[in-house]
Amino acid sequence: MNDTVIATTNQIAELRGGLAEQYAELCILVDQLKQENAELAAKVKWYEEQFRLSQKRRFGASSEKTDCEQLRLFNEVEAEAQPLLAEPTIEKITYQRQNRRSARGHPF
Repeated sequence: MNDTVIATTNQIAELRGGLAEQYAELCILVDQLKQENAELAAKVKWYEEQFRLSQKRRFGASSEKTDCEQLRLFNEVEAEAQPLLAEPTIEKITYQRQNRRSARGHPF
């Protein structure tokens, strides 16, 4: 019985040593995954910022300012218009189309 107790104790010690090694390996793996996760989060943040900047460049307000002299170019048409001329008359359509009939001759 003494031999079985010693054998069982040796097996428990071996299992504990194996568990300690597995625990150390898992801790290293967790640290690596945390670092990889942080790197990927930084990449996502960078890509989101690039997307936001490209959208702002594409759809944002332009830095080009409008000069008042440029806007006066569009007033030429109004200034040269002759409001005294009569507006053309609008013709009214007086005919009506016939209703379409089906192949059987019944309107639908």
